[in-house]
Amino acid sequence: RLDMATSATSIGIWEWDMRTDQAYGSPSYYTMLGYPARDGVIDRQFWFDRCHPDDIGNAREAIREALTGTVDNYHYQVRLRHANGEYRWIRLIGRVTDRDVQGRPSRILGVRMDIHQQVLAEEALRKSEALNLAVLDSVHAQIAVLDHQGTVVALNAPWRQSSRVNRYLAGQG
Repeated sequence: RLDMATSATSIGIWEWDMRTDQAYGSPSYYTMLGYPARDGVIDRQFWFDRCHPDDIGNAREAIREALTGTVDNYHYQVRLRHANGEYRWIRLIGRVTDRDVQGRPSRILGVRMDIHQQVLAEEALRKSEALNLAVLDSVHAQIAVLDHQGTVVALNAPWRQSSRVNRYLAGQG
């Protein structure tokens, strides 16, 4: 049932035993990115080789922090190459669950989640908001957008450039 749940939600579970340097993943750890499910040890280099070049530094830094014991919980986002060649946004969350007698992490447990659609939706929203502001800025009249409580959430360029409005927003008018 756990495999069905993790597959349906695009979540892969992994565990890394630092004493043996062995890591294991659930079937969905692989299948969420179009690769065949595997049993046994995870080849971490396999995933580093599929990490987007712009994201590999952040991934290595998050892992380094966990291994040095500076954090118990860590998370990062990277783009990993899907089996079809496309990059997909993935969030990794890990937690140190065991330490050796010197206090060094000896076991990390975590999840890997496919957040590609969420990231694309957030990017589309940012572009839409930028377009809306560009349209508002092209109008010569002063325009303010307020939320339901009357809080100003957006001002167009003519309004932002008005000294009277700037004094009002600064609490002087």
